[in-house]
Amino acid sequence: MSTSRRRFLAATVSLAAGAAMRAGGAEPEPAAIAKMPASPPDADFMPPVIPAKTPQGNPNPPLTKGKLGPGTIHTIADIPPNGVLSGAGMGMTIIDAFGLRPAYRKAVVVIEGPGGGTVEKLTVRGAAIDDADGRNASGVCNGQLGFAMTIDSVEIYGCQEGIRSLGGNVAIKNCYVHHNGSDSPNGNTHNLYLNDSSGVAGSDKSVVTVTNSKFEKAILAHEFKSRLGFHVVSGCTFASLVIPGSQGNYATGPTTQLGGNGSCVDLPNGSDWKGKHNIYIKGSGALDMNFITFGLEGLYPNYSAHYHEDSPTFDNQTGKECFIVAGGGCTVTLNNPTFKGGRPTFKGHVVVTGKVTET
Repeated sequence: MSTSRRRFLAATVSLAAGAAMRAGGAEPEPAAIAKMPASPPDADFMPPVIPAKTPQGNPNPPLTKGKLGPGTIHTIADIPPNGVLSGAGMGMTIIDAFGLRPAYRKAVVVIEGPGGGTVEKLTVRGAAIDDADGRNASGVCNGQLGFAMTIDSVEIYGCQEGIRSLGGNVAIKNCYVHHNGSDSPNGNTHNLYLNDSSGVAGSDKSVVTVTNSKFEKAILAHEFKSRLGFHVVSGCTFASLVIPGSQGNYATGPTTQLGGNGSCVDLPNGSDWKGKHNIYIKGSGALDMNFITFGLEGLYPNYSAHYHEDSPTFDNQTGKECFIVAGGGCTVTLNNPTFKGGRPTFKGHVVVTGKVTET
């Protein structure tokens, strides 16, 4: 086993103490996820080299449900309807799919059935498929259109996409999603991508609930992107940060900057967002200067076209102009916002209410 591979397998060990604290006891205060221990070097977290051909088999049968102890398991998971797959804690129980064929060529963990399923208290990593299969294997994905997912206290990294959904209610809490993405030609791989696949624009009624979670260092696109209907998001951090070097993993080559290439949050079709105590960060050297992009790919009929944030923080570490952008027919409302590093430039209909704090 190479030194780099050993580092990849050991990357999350230093997170175990903080993860154990989050996995038990009282639920943390909003934004507590930002107090996580410092991460090992970025190279330890990067997605694997894109395979020339998706692996055709796996040496171990897929996990289904039940309680897993501490340790690393080299396999995938296929959770049945209403099933629960639980570990000993983020960074303590690790499902590593490096070099394996993801379940249904979709994800390390696939959640099945209209009743949904739950994955909790573990780390997921290493999903990769070839160009022909879409180059978008994710850490966790639902099996079909509309299947619900609950993802609780899960770390997802080193996948071509972090969390992916085909519609259906999604609950995410106490999660850490980072260093996911690929150089997919169509640019649709992110730390999180929730897609309305119903075929009828604006018909989706899914509710996305995200609490006390952190999304950072997406490889080449957005930290959080969703086309679903309704979002209730509190105590979360969306950090668009540069990843030094290309790590040699991507066809785009060593001169291509990784990280800082997408919006912190992108809701391209004007779906409803109700946020509270969320933090948006644009790191030094970022190339994409947008904190929020809302409704820029066309407003879906029956969507609210309203993005509301209560007591958000926008942290501009770039030294340059950053933006909050609302597309035609859409409104972004910021109530009691805090602006660090300068107030963003507003494009479109952006309304500020309450007290403004600038530092």
